[in-house]
Amino acid sequence: MIVDPRPYQVALSQAQAALFRDQAQLRDAQLNYQRFKELLEVSGAMSRQQVDTQKAAADQFEGAVRVDQAAIDNAKLNLTYCRITAPISGRIGLRLIDVGNMVHAADTNPLLVITQLQPISILFTLPEDQLPSVAQHMQHGALEVDAYSRDDQTKLAGGKLLTIDNQIDQTTGTGRLKSVFDNKDRILCPINSSMCASYSRRRGTPP
Repeated sequence: MIVDPRPYQVALSQAQAALFRDQAQLRDAQLNYQRFKELLEVSGAMSRQQVDTQKAAADQFEGAVRVDQAAIDNAKLNLTYCRITAPISGRIGLRLIDVGNMVHAADTNPLLVITQLQPISILFTLPEDQLPSVAQHMQHGALEVDAYSRDDQTKLAGGKLLTIDNQIDQTTGTGRLKSVFDNKDRILCPINSSMCASYSRRRGTPP
């Protein structure tokens, strides 16, 4: 997605022009300072005050050059923001903003929603009585998790258990667990996120 970059291009050109101007003034002030300093040291034709004043003028232009450079950096940064890129890869849903709609930074509705698919996470629950056993096995290494279809008959993918939630649902007596799957073939997606997940029985992991 592209935001109109022309205002920021103009600001960048103005900052670059100001830098060019102040650099020229800085060079002139530095040369004058060197001349005044040599005249003071060789012939005394310049007073110490004149030399110090010229040195201060050169320092002021040096400060102006640094301000101009900061303005250039800021304008370049604004130009990078004109191209909006997603921080993750995934599947884009239907756009929530149409061409011609006014967009504000404080809007609560996003432009669109991106769902990450590779890797993808699945949340599932286990009875609270099984959670201590799972936590104990997690201390010896990552536990394997299998994702099944909604009818619990077809294995879709295998992944790893990431973590156990820190709270128990008092209404159901279950705890939530989070697993992650590489999902290289993209067989897992949000539309079937209600699929169940069960532990592999290999390497002594709990059922």
